[in-house]
Amino acid sequence: MILAILKNTSSVETLLNNLSEADFDLADVSLVMSDVNKVSAFGQNEGPLNGIKPEGVEEALVKLGISKKEAKECQGAVTSGSVLVVMKVADEYSQAAEEMFQDQSAQLIKG
Repeated sequence: MILAILKNTSSVETLLNNLSEADFDLADVSLVMSDVNKVSAFGQNEGPLNGIKPEGVEEALVKLGISKKEAKECQGAVTSGSVLVVMKVADEYSQAAEEMFQDQSAQLIKG
Protein backbone atom coordinates (compact mmCIF):
# COMPACT_ATOMS: atom_id res chain seq x y z
CA MET A 1 0.00 0.00 0.00
CA ILE A 2 1.18 3.50 -0.79
CA LEU A 3 0.11 6.37 1.43
CA ALA A 4 1.00 9.89 0.33
CA ILE A 5 0.12 13.53 0.75
CA LEU A 6 -0.09 15.84 -2.25
CA LYS A 7 -0.32 19.59 -1.89
CA ASN A 8 -2.88 20.34 -4.60
CA THR A 9 -5.53 18.84 -6.85
CA SER A 10 -3.61 19.51 -10.08
CA SER A 11 -0.87 17.17 -8.82
CA VAL A 12 -3.53 14.60 -8.00
CA GLU A 13 -5.04 14.89 -11.47
CA THR A 14 -1.63 14.41 -13.12
CA LEU A 15 -0.84 11.48 -10.83
CA LEU A 16 -4.13 9.72 -11.62
CA ASN A 17 -3.61 10.25 -15.35
CA ASN A 18 -0.08 8.84 -15.15
CA LEU A 19 -1.19 5.83 -13.11
CA SER A 20 -3.99 5.14 -15.57
CA GLU A 21 -1.66 5.40 -18.57
CA ALA A 22 0.66 2.90 -16.84
CA ASP A 23 -2.28 0.48 -16.52
CA PHE A 24 -2.70 0.77 -12.76
CA ASP A 25 -6.30 0.19 -11.70
CA LEU A 26 -7.70 3.45 -10.35
CA ALA A 27 -10.27 1.42 -8.42
CA ASP A 28 -7.35 0.73 -6.05
CA VAL A 29 -6.93 4.44 -5.28
CA SER A 30 -8.64 6.48 -2.55
CA LEU A 31 -8.60 10.25 -2.25
CA VAL A 32 -9.47 12.19 0.86
CA MET A 33 -9.57 15.97 0.97
CA SER A 34 -11.30 18.58 3.06
CA ASP A 35 -13.63 19.54 0.20
CA VAL A 36 -15.59 16.31 -0.32
CA ASN A 37 -17.26 17.77 -3.43
CA LYS A 38 -13.87 17.94 -5.19
CA VAL A 39 -13.28 14.25 -4.56
CA SER A 40 -16.27 13.31 -6.72
CA ALA A 41 -14.81 15.37 -9.58
CA PHE A 42 -12.06 12.77 -9.87
CA GLY A 43 -14.49 9.95 -10.58
CA GLN A 44 -13.64 6.57 -9.12
CA ASN A 45 -12.67 6.58 -5.50
CA GLU A 46 -12.99 2.96 -4.46
CA GLY A 47 -9.65 2.16 -2.88
CA PRO A 48 -8.72 1.38 0.74
CA LEU A 49 -10.41 4.50 2.15
CA ASN A 50 -13.59 4.31 0.11
CA GLY A 51 -16.30 6.35 1.81
CA ILE A 52 -14.07 7.84 4.51
CA LYS A 53 -14.82 11.46 5.30
CA PRO A 54 -11.99 13.87 6.21
CA GLU A 55 -12.77 13.69 9.92
CA GLY A 56 -12.43 9.89 9.89
CA VAL A 57 -8.97 9.66 8.33
CA GLU A 58 -6.98 9.03 11.49
CA GLU A 59 -9.19 6.21 12.74
CA ALA A 60 -9.41 4.57 9.30
CA LEU A 61 -5.64 4.62 8.81
CA VAL A 62 -4.99 3.12 12.24
CA LYS A 63 -7.37 0.28 11.30
CA LEU A 64 -5.26 -0.25 8.14
CA GLY A 65 -2.16 -0.67 10.31
CA ILE A 66 -0.69 2.82 10.01
CA SER A 67 0.93 4.15 13.18
CA LYS A 68 -1.08 6.58 15.27
CA LYS A 69 1.58 9.27 14.67
CA GLU A 70 1.47 8.90 10.87
CA ALA A 71 -2.33 8.73 10.89
CA LYS A 72 -2.51 11.95 12.90
CA GLU A 73 -0.10 13.59 10.42
CA CYS A 74 -2.34 12.58 7.53
CA GLN A 75 -5.44 13.86 9.34
CA GLY A 76 -3.70 17.20 9.85
CA ALA A 77 -2.64 17.42 6.21
CA VAL A 78 -6.21 16.83 5.00
CA THR A 79 -7.54 19.41 7.46
CA SER A 80 -4.93 21.89 6.14
CA GLY A 81 -6.11 21.46 2.55
CA SER A 82 -3.73 18.82 1.21
CA VAL A 83 -4.92 15.65 -0.49
CA LEU A 84 -4.37 12.20 1.01
CA VAL A 85 -3.91 9.51 -1.63
CA VAL A 86 -3.95 5.85 -0.62
CA MET A 87 -3.29 3.16 -3.21
CA LYS A 88 -3.40 -0.59 -2.89
CA VAL A 89 -0.60 -1.95 -5.09
CA ALA A 90 1.13 -5.30 -5.49
CA ASP A 91 4.68 -5.41 -4.14
CA GLU A 92 6.21 -6.05 -7.57
CA TYR A 93 4.71 -2.80 -8.90
CA SER A 94 5.15 -0.61 -5.84
CA GLN A 95 8.48 0.92 -6.89
CA ALA A 96 7.06 2.10 -10.24
CA ALA A 97 3.98 3.51 -8.54
CA GLU A 98 6.05 5.24 -5.85
CA GLU A 99 8.16 6.91 -8.56
CA MET A 100 4.99 8.29 -10.13
CA PHE A 101 3.94 9.67 -6.75
CA GLN A 102 7.37 11.22 -6.24
CA ASP A 103 7.21 12.82 -9.70
CA GLN A 104 4.28 14.85 -8.33
CA SER A 105 6.25 15.87 -5.20
CA ALA A 106 4.15 13.59 -3.03
CA GLN A 107 5.19 13.17 0.57
CA LEU A 108 5.27 9.40 0.91
CA ILE A 109 4.14 8.27 4.34
CA LYS A 110 4.28 4.54 3.81
CA GLY A 111 5.17 2.53 0.75
